[in-house]
Amino acid sequence: MKSKRADMGPLPTETVKILIAVLAIGVLAILAYQLYSIFTTQSDYEKAKASLNNIVETIDYIQKNNLLKGEVVVLNPKEWTIVPYSAGNGPSSCLGKDCLCICSGVMIESQFSGYADRLKNSCETQGICKETVSLKVVQSNNFGFNLGIDFKLNNVPMEFTIVKEDIWKIYPSDTYFVKQKLESFLNYIPKDKNMDIYNLIQKYVLGLQGDESLNLLEQGFNEFFGAEAKQVSLEIKTSGGLRIKKINNGKSSEKAELSQQIIDVKFENDKQYEIILNYYS
Repeated sequence: MKSKRADMGPLPTETVKILIAVLAIGVLAILAYQLYSIFTTQSDYEKAKASLNNIVETIDYIQKNNLLKGEVVVLNPKEWTIVPYSAGNGPSSCLGKDCLCICSGVMIESQFSGYADRLKNSCETQGICKETVSLKVVQSNNFGFNLGIDFKLNNVPMEFTIVKEDIWKIYPSDTYFVKQKLESFLNYIPKDKNMDIYNLIQKYVLGLQGDESLNLLEQGFNEFFGAEAKQVSLEIKTSGGLRIKKINNGKSSEKAELSQQIIDVKFENDKQYEIILNYYS
């Protein structure tokens, strides 16, 4: 008995050509992806190298000029990790000396299982290191965080402060933390309510729900900042500088240093506004 395939005869020439074209496109797509991956990796490596050089040059400048601290902006690469190593504990490229590395490829979740080892392996294979002073990473400076082993560049560009004290420290500048505070606050929903702070501000600015939205705003402000509230004030202004509302006065002492973050917004009335968070440390 002949099979149905035999009865149908050989594939038509056009069908064969189509199959070959599909296979060729598939192969080209794979090659294109591989080339893109190689290009992206090389590009990020060069960016990491430039950022690392900027940090180390800033440290050198602080040393040569006998300064106590300096600032440096890290432009990229996003989601890479800044990690310092003490002599004898770093990747092979550190040559047994104190060094600073910027590395890729370590997931946040891995912190719970052999994170330090995986981070070091990442620095060996997907990172760049450079000899410098013995340095410690601080997860924050004024807002209650402690010394850590690394800092992930989740948001770039980022400004870092480098301080020469009893030990050298590097930490994100106040601007970064105040920005995070403001973004978190705008997304905060006061207890037992179904509207976040951003929308409450919009309702207040547009004259909707008047005092009610203002009361919820102040409630949310006190809930969110808690004990920190005495150091913080929130201002809502037009783009021309006209203040619409100020919540709290901030400033806990005469010597307090101001860190300010401003977000420009446009609400339904098509006017520009500024939401300003003043943080006194």
